[in-house]
Amino acid sequence: MSRKIYKPYFSHDLNARVDSKMKNMFFELRKEDPKIAWAAYGLYWSIVEYMHQEDFRVDKLEMYADDLRVDMDFLKSVLHDFDFFQIIDGCYISNRVVRNIQEQEDKSKKASKSASKRDYKKKDDEQVPEMEITSDDVFVGEVIQVYNKEFKKSQIVSNENKLKIADISAKNKLKLEDWQIIFSNAYRGWNFPDGNKKPQLKKILEDWDSFHRGDCYLAPDKEGAKKAQEQKEQQEQEQIEKDKAAVCDKESALKYLDKYASFQMLGYDEKVMSFMEKWDITKEEVYEIKNKTVGGDE
Repeated sequence: MSRKIYKPYFSHDLNARVDSKMKNMFFELRKEDPKIAWAAYGLYWSIVEYMHQEDFRVDKLEMYADDLRVDMDFLKSVLHDFDFFQIIDGCYISNRVVRNIQEQEDKSKKASKSASKRDYKKKDDEQVPEMEITSDDVFVGEVIQVYNKEFKKSQIVSNENKLKIADISAKNKLKLEDWQIIFSNAYRGWNFPDGNKKPQLKKILEDWDSFHRGDCYLAPDKEGAKKAQEQKEQQEQEQIEKDKAAVCDKESALKYLDKYASFQMLGYDEKVMSFMEKWDITKEEVYEIKNKTVGGDE
C-alpha cells in the first residue's frame, strides 16, 4: 500500500516533547549524552515524516539507516525502546501518523462538501461541526490501514463503515491483531456477483455475521495447516529413525537405503555415506537394488 498524506505537511504538536514516552526517551538518553537525546528526537520526527509518504518496512532498516545517515543500532533503539511504534504485517505503524492521515481525510471531505455547497448555492446550510479525534478514531484508522495493506488499496472509508468497525470491535473485543488475521485469511477467490474476486471492506462489514462464522470468506486455517504439516514431517522422521534402528544386517541396510536414500544422497550426504560404510555397502550395490525397484526385478 502506498500511503500518502493529502498536503505536503502534517501537524507537529507544540507539546510533543513533554509527551510521557518522549520524556522517558530524553530521561534515558540524557544519561549517556544530552546530544544523543536531541539526535533521537530529530530521528523520531524524520521517521514520522517518512511514514507519511510510504510504509516503513521492518526488512528495510539498513536502507533507512543509510538514507537518514544514522547508525543501525541507533535507529533500532528509537524504533523499539520507547514504545513509539508497533509492528503490523512487517511494517512499523505510528498512532500519530494514523491520526494525521485521519484528520487530513476528514478535512478533505469537509472541503469537498463546502465546495459542493457553494456550487449549489447552499451557503446557508448548517456547517459541518469539527470532529474530535478520539482513541476509537485512531484504532479504526489503524484497522483501515491494515486492510489497505493486505488488499493493496488506498481506500477512504465512509463514516458509516468506520462506525461499523468500531461497533464490531467493541462487541467482539477485537484487537488490531485480530483484524490482521481476519484480513489475511479473507478468501480472495470467492466469485461475487459483481465479478470482484476480493471481498471489499464494505461487504465484510455488511455480512459480518456470515464472515465471522467463516462460511464463505475465510481461507483454510493456515496455522492449522502449518501445524499439521509439521506434525506429518515429525512422524515421517520418527518412522525413518525407527526403520534405521531396525537394521540388523547388510540386506536390511540395503532395503533401508532403497527406501530413504536418493541417488544424490549416495555421494554427498555424510550420514548416508557413514551408514553405507558401517554396513560395508558400495554405491554400485545401492544403484543395483534401486534400479530393480524402479524397473522391476527381471
